[in-house]
Amino acid sequence: MTNPVSAETGLTLFAQRTDQFMRKERRFYAARGNCLTLTLLALNYFTALLFADAAPAAGRLTLQDDPIFQPANYKRNIEEDPGCERDALWGAFRIELMSAAPEMRVELVYQKTIEWGLENATKVDEQAKICMLGLVSLQYLFSRFLLDEAGSVEAAAH
Repeated sequence: MTNPVSAETGLTLFAQRTDQFMRKERRFYAARGNCLTLTLLALNYFTALLFADAAPAAGRLTLQDDPIFQPANYKRNIEEDPGCERDALWGAFRIELMSAAPEMRVELVYQKTIEWGLENATKVDEQAKICMLGLVSLQYLFSRFLLDEAGSVEAAAH
């Protein structure tokens, strides 16, 4: 819960603090001719102070509480499970791929690409959130095949 601050009190407080800030920082920014930066900086700074004054001391939020600064799930997947062993599809595929003969791996990769619908970019994006390194491995095996077997640098690049 926040302490109620009237609009009039808030604007007065904002004006006082902005005036204090401008006196201190005016020379620095004015010498560079960047009034817009000064205005935006002052507005952001004092808006944050205004809301900080309205919040109770024990319940103040920090940037770490903002969802935008929370690690994304795909980042956790890459850091905590790079082998994608927690996912049923990718975990089983990895075991199957590593147990296949090297010359048969590209066929298995192609089969799974079609089976999982990875020719659709939307599905690739969804799977990238689950197993980024698995998709990189698929692309590597396709590119390696196209370079070594087909002899096509252009096809391997795409």
